[in-house]
Amino acid sequence: MIAVFAFFKKFFCHRYTTVGFRVILGAIFIWASLDKISHPEEFIKVVESYKLLPFSLAVIFAVSLPWVELICGLLLIAGVSTRSSAAVLTFMLSSFMVAIGINLYRGAELSCGCFDVQTGSDELWVTFLRDILLIGMGLQILFFDQGSFSLRGLLARKFTQDYKK
Repeated sequence: MIAVFAFFKKFFCHRYTTVGFRVILGAIFIWASLDKISHPEEFIKVVESYKLLPFSLAVIFAVSLPWVELICGLLLIAGVSTRSSAAVLTFMLSSFMVAIGINLYRGAELSCGCFDVQTGSDELWVTFLRDILLIGMGLQILFFDQGSFSLRGLLARKFTQDYKK
C-alpha cells in the first residue's frame, strides 16, 4: 500500500506530469474559447439559459469569458504565469461546477456551452465529472509547477548565461 502511495506521489509531483497537464489544460481551454469567440450571440444564449445572472451581466460574462480562457490557455502552454493561469482556470471550473450543479438540481436540460455553443452535445453530468478532472490538473499545476520547459525558464537561462559572460 505504501508503494502505491509513493508511486502516485512521485507521479503527481513530477515536473513532466506538470508540463503534460499544462499543455493538456491549456489546449482544452484554447479549444473551448475558439467557438465561443467566433459565435458570441450563441454563447450569450447559453449563459442566459442557466438563469443565474441578469441579462446585462450574462452578456458581459459571455463576451469576456472566452478571452480569459484563451489567454490563460496560451500562458499555460508557453509556461508564463502558469500558477496564476492555473488559479484562474481552477476558479472558473469551480464556478462552472456550481452553475451546473444548480441546474442539475433544478432538473434543467441545457447545453454546457463548453466546446460547441451551437450544438452543445455534452450532458451536464459528463461536464460535471470532466470539470472535476480538470480542476485536479489545475491544482496540480498550481502546487507543483517548477517552470520546466517554459518560456520563462528559457529566458531566465539565457539571461543567466549572458550575465556570466
